[in-house]
Amino acid sequence: MALSGDLRFHGEFLYWVDRGAFLWDSFRMVSLVRIDFYVADLGGDSPSGFATMQSAITMLSTPHDMRGRMMGLLSVFIGVGTP
Repeated sequence: MALSGDLRFHGEFLYWVDRGAFLWDSFRMVSLVRIDFYVADLGGDSPSGFATMQSAITMLSTPHDMRGRMMGLLSVFIGVGTP
């Protein structure tokens, strides 16, 4: 594209190719050191467990008629905490 001088937007394909290459490089670099792979895996598993339990505990600990309101409130607080 750069050699042809056609620098207009060509869709999301190149964006996803770039993101995939970055992700692949990250996995390749982490796999060079054995312990770092486990640290990265734990670093990814912990937030996903927290995110799952955050809404699950909210749903299980509120009365049936208040669940929609509590999930809305949870979404508000998640949005407030995001920069």
